[in-house]
Amino acid sequence: MPIITTRVLLVLLHTAKALCKARASRHPSLLLCYTRACRECSSRGWEIMQRVSGRAFRTYRSGFTLMELLVALAILALLIAILLPVFHRARRSSQASVCIAHLRQLACATLLYASDYDENFALGFYTKAEGFVTLWGLQRPYTKSDAITLCPLEPMPITISGLERLVGLPLLEPDVAVALVPNWCLFVNAITYPEAPAVSLSQMGYPSDTVVWFDGWLMEGNRARFEPGSSISARHGDAVEPLLGVVVRQSRVDRLQAVALDGHGRGFPARLKPDVRREGSDFVQYDARPIALDGRAVPVWFVQGGVYHGKTSFMGWPSRPDPDTGRMLLRCYHRSFYCDEW
Repeated sequence: MPIITTRVLLVLLHTAKALCKARASRHPSLLLCYTRACRECSSRGWEIMQRVSGRAFRTYRSGFTLMELLVALAILALLIAILLPVFHRARRSSQASVCIAHLRQLACATLLYASDYDENFALGFYTKAEGFVTLWGLQRPYTKSDAITLCPLEPMPITISGLERLVGLPLLEPDVAVALVPNWCLFVNAITYPEAPAVSLSQMGYPSDTVVWFDGWLMEGNRARFEPGSSISARHGDAVEPLLGVVVRQSRVDRLQAVALDGHGRGFPARLKPDVRREGSDFVQYDARPIALDGRAVPVWFVQGGVYHGKTSFMGWPSRPDPDTGRMLLRCYHRSFYCDEW
């Protein structure tokens, strides 16, 4: 556009000069007028051309065309689509490191308590005249904050005040929300098993294989008597929340984290159990999910690998290898359901 305008003005300028020269040749008295007029016309013409062309050039460079905006938006959308999953994975990875740090702190609190009480682990539950006390209340002096019972990847932790409904007594300690749960075979439930002695560190023959705390849900357990449990939650993969309230028809493998008695943390693969066992043309058989302490029906996961392979929870401690199969046998205090060796 600026080039076309400039050419038009040049043509007009040369035409004016030619007309002035023709008249001056006919009338010599007009020669001086011709010279002045040409100079004025040239200067004014060039000034107008520069002004118009500059204005047109600035107008042309002051904005973007629709095509340029569409290309820029397409590139921006592509970059967002590429980077968002990367940022999501980085965020979940940082949250996983917080979870394993909390697990190590809980294991450290467990060992500090045992060192102060003749190498015996704390009781899981016991009653007083006015109420009951839990493992979390006994280990509270050895923890810096109640936040270490949480995992950032669990948006709905379970509060231990729900145990009051099962015990029928008030809780004699501050209520805490938990997303990291213990291996209950190490912490005697003195409400249901009042005569069972506390589990000792001397009974742990394989501390590096004995899981103490792990990712999971606090469960109602046996409703016939007060015997809460723990179920694993493989939250270090795809989100677990979409599995709540829907029928799971296909299995998948994700990861969970746990900490052993010697203080080292590690990840375990876990396989999701489908809710549908058999499905034909005219029948469907569903498996009931276990109920968490807050009333949610949570999915079931199976540990893959290690001494707890195939278990739905880390219950018991390794006792000795089976001479027939070579697999490590698990023990638990007076709880035959979780005990491979009695």
